[in-house]
Amino acid sequence: MSGSSSGGGPVGDKDDGLYYEARYDYEATRTGDLSFSVGDNLMVTGPRAGSWWLATNVRTGQTGYIPSNYVNSRAFSNAAPTPGSTRRVRAIKDHTSPPPNCLSFKQHQRIELIGKEEGGWVKGRLLGSTGDDAEGLVPLDCVAEESSLQGHEWYMGRISREEAETLLNATENRRDGTYLVRDSTQSTSGYTISVYSGGEVLHYMIHAAGNEGVYLNKSLPFPTLPALLAHYSIHPGLSFTLTTPAKKESPADVRGEDPWEIDRECVVLGEMLGQGQFGEVYRAKWNVDIEVAVKALKNDCMRRKEIVQEGATMRRLRHPRLVKLYGIVNKPTDQPLLLVTELIPRGALHKHLRHLNENGHPHSLGVLVKMSAQVASGMAYLEGEKVIHRDLAARNILVANNLDVKIADFGLARFIKGEFYLRQSTKEFPVKWTAPESLVHCIYSTKSDVWSFGILLYEIFTHGGLPYPGVGSKVASELIRAGEVNKCPPGCPSQVFALMMQCWHLDPSQRPAFATLHQLIGHWAKEWQAGRLYWAEK
Repeated sequence: MSGSSSGGGPVGDKDDGLYYEARYDYEATRTGDLSFSVGDNLMVTGPRAGSWWLATNVRTGQTGYIPSNYVNSRAFSNAAPTPGSTRRVRAIKDHTSPPPNCLSFKQHQRIELIGKEEGGWVKGRLLGSTGDDAEGLVPLDCVAEESSLQGHEWYMGRISREEAETLLNATENRRDGTYLVRDSTQSTSGYTISVYSGGEVLHYMIHAAGNEGVYLNKSLPFPTLPALLAHYSIHPGLSFTLTTPAKKESPADVRGEDPWEIDRECVVLGEMLGQGQFGEVYRAKWNVDIEVAVKALKNDCMRRKEIVQEGATMRRLRHPRLVKLYGIVNKPTDQPLLLVTELIPRGALHKHLRHLNENGHPHSLGVLVKMSAQVASGMAYLEGEKVIHRDLAARNILVANNLDVKIADFGLARFIKGEFYLRQSTKEFPVKWTAPESLVHCIYSTKSDVWSFGILLYEIFTHGGLPYPGVGSKVASELIRAGEVNKCPPGCPSQVFALMMQCWHLDPSQRPAFATLHQLIGHWAKEWQAGRLYWAEK
């Protein structure tokens, strides 16, 4: 726009931050103009040049000049409307209304309410639609104010970081740029945007600063969350470009009336993947086409209680580094109990590592570090949930086709209310992975899991080697009680062995927390991927 005035306001008049509402659709025909649709909120961000104003479309995040005669003469307000006045809302779910005079609509459609509320209903019309079916009564529990975040498919409310990661790691969401927005767990007024990018989930704090708007970078504020998201959908100002809001449900999570009880007829067992004292593990199909793993228990009442306990533990835990439980087949009770979980194709980590090593194709240090970081991530989640695993070992870590790993086998896991759990049963337990205080005093805690994590690191960096090689469980028990630990294996980087030694500190309080381990090993993994980490073998 030039510096001459053609009526209206003088050049240079500023109306920064003032909102107007579009009365008509406008399709830009010149470079520098801004397109918008009826009902869009437009914020004047710069000088008026006659009847043309510089503005930002809140819906799209784009900026350009708008014709002032296409917008309402009064500023748009987010204030609550007076009874009986018109206001615009957005559907938060589908609604099909069979009674006469009612309006049917789909989630996210925009509706203008034009009547007075009566008994939870109000008259409304669909914006952008015409005809007899475009107007009718609207149930208020199916809509939310457009300024409310509930009307947006990307807003997930107060879910945790781990729940966000689980959602974004679901098969239908694993595409670069898929995102969601959630209430921040670190701030009462801010938000967090979680984005799937480059095979991992990234989290960024969105600051809400009152009149200053919202921003990721303080030098680039936006009036609303939709405006911020629209901007980063077009301009990659961070390490990603936003593409699609995350889908809220995975098809594999659809259940019947009981969310965890699966109909036995819906599970068809296939190839046996392994077996043990408890029973067998099968590859199977659930609901015709969903591939799953099934742990089939022998008819043993005591073991049945333990597997039910394992399922009860797993159903309370959701994290991308934990094997997902789909449900339990427990009826009829005179048939084997089935534990149905996601299928992790490459099986147990120790066998996977040994097979590659024996065939002359061991994983690189970078892959081993990545696997270690992923296990630490899952264990940091358990640490935060006050859960101890008590059987952390490479045999209970499963490997996916993309070499991601997940923690499995929660048969010994326990929720703890205090600092530790006192084992009371006398059944056998994995001695070579067990911390000294657990061997001597039967005391288990997150710190005893950290000891086991150190043993797991030993297994990983020996490509599936056994801890305390050459000795049996009885001798290993004596060595552990005496304070003896594994020697540094050949080819293991000194930094990794130093971390193992921290995990094996005889004083549990001196062992690192899993949150610390995750941060450190995760940093190693990123540095290795970027080509900035070079280790000498010890």
